[in-house]
Amino acid sequence: MHYEGLDAAHPIESRALLQPVRSVVGKIRQRVLEGFKSKVASVGPEVGYVFKIGKQTGYFNLRGYWEFWAQNRLEDYALFATVNLPFGQ
Repeated sequence: MHYEGLDAAHPIESRALLQPVRSVVGKIRQRVLEGFKSKVASVGPEVGYVFKIGKQTGYFNLRGYWEFWAQNRLEDYALFATVNLPFGQ
């Protein structure tokens, strides 16, 4: 890397100026190499319901989670709803 005039003319000042940049670049490199891995534990209820539509059978599912013990992510609540409907006969 070349920094115009900093390294040759003022070596002490250049180290002081570049240290924060190197620190940030090192943190970014570490995050990229580690892949922004996160961990979380969760617990919550799940309710499912099977229903008929004509001759076909459908399914509705509702899940709720409370997330805790989070590492590298936020703790929160999550709610998921799914509906499964068949195609064809």
